[in-house]
Formats: sequence, structure tokens, C-alpha cells
Amino acid sequence: ALTQPLLVYHRFGLGTAIALPIQDSWLWQMHADVAVEDPTYRTFWRQLLRWATSEAPGRLALSLDEDLVTPGHAVTLRAEVVDSAHAALNDASVVATLVSPGGAVRDLPLEWAVERDGEYRARIVPDSLGLHTIRVRATTRAGELLSDSIFVRAADHGTEMFDAGMRASLLKRIAEETGGKFYTPSSVSTLPADLALSKRGVTVINEMDLWDMPIVFLLLVTLVSAEWLYRKRRGLA
Repeated sequence: ALTQPLLVYHRFGLGTAIALPIQDSWLWQMHADVAVEDPTYRTFWRQLLRWATSEAPGRLALSLDEDLVTPGHAVTLRAEVVDSAHAALNDASVVATLVSPGGAVRDLPLEWAVERDGEYRARIVPDSLGLHTIRVRATTRAGELLSDSIFVRAADHGTEMFDAGMRASLLKRIAEETGGKFYTPSSVSTLPADLALSKRGVTVINEMDLWDMPIVFLLLVTLVSAEWLYRKRRGLA
């Protein structure tokens, strides 16, 4: 059994630190029993390095508060810019280029969000249907150029899919103009009493037995009389 670890890793900051405390790993490739064309050793180191860096974010990270909007609806673009040590940069020049599905190009500068270090924002308004490409370029004070892209789709999905929050002022006005009332969770308990006192739309239901209806009595008399006349004519009465 092994008494010492062969491979150790630990999350550190925004990356991963890995230790492989052995000194003879070269034998996995150079040993006489290993074929020259065997790719295992190269694959091991390639995958190890890829794993160590796969979760480290880039120096320019983009995000949108919505990735599906209606045409003409503004969306907030956020760009986070850091240096090689992942320290936030507040003095970068950041510009976004909005490319519409038809090929129209529009440049929009991003302003530094004062309350958050390294974050820049802009309001993007896709004005046509389809998939819009947003290309962002960030230039640091040292002259380094960082770039990345993100996408937003503009489509007609019905107004009920957007801005679905309650409009209390509108509901109150409708209630006032139509003689109704506006209820909240704290006042809805008065609804049954208000309905009982309301004189609007009152329906009165009067239940009567079937034999109390004159039309039924007249129909019965007519049927009996018709039967008597039929029997009399046939000589059965």
C-alpha cells in the first residue's frame, strides 16, 4: 500500500495548485518497456495542465442581465476586467460593438461602475429580430488588448413574458373607475363581506316545484282532453 500521496491538488484563489511529488515520472515515457509511439505520457501531462487551468476565469468576463429580449428592450451588459494577477482594473478603456443580424455595426462605450472595482457597464438595445453579437474590447493602461464576445437574442414572445410585475396604480385606477375595489393579501379577508353588501350584479334564484308551474298544468289538461276526444271518435269512450 502507498504511504505517501502520488498527486495532491488544492484550490488557491481563482486557480488550482497541483503537486506531483515523484521524481521518476519520465520513466512512464522513457522506460524500455514503453513503446516510443505510446501517447500515454503526453496525454497525462496535457490533461493535467488542462484540468489545472480549466476553471480559471479569463481576464475579461462578460455577462448580461437578460439574454432574450423583445426588440427595443434595453439589456445591461457587464464586463469585468482584471490584470494577470486577477486584480480588478478600474482604468481600462472598454468598448462594445453591437452587430445586428442584418450586419449593422454600432459601437458603445462601457462606463466603469464606481461601486464595483473592475466592472464596466452599458445599456444595449437590440432594435431588430434575431441573434445579436456583442464584441467587447478592453484596453489596459499598459496597452494590453483583451477581447471577448457574448450574444443576445431579440424575439417577439408576447408582452406577458416581460415586465410581469403587478402594476398596483393601474389596478387601483381600474377599480375606482368601474366601482370595484383593490385588494392586497392583508385586506382580502374583507372580500366576502364586500360581496354580500354589494348591489352590483346581484342574482336572485327562486326555486319552484315543477307542479307549481301553470304551463305544466295546461299541458296536462290538453293531453287528457286530446286522449278523450280520440277515444270518443274511435267509439272507445
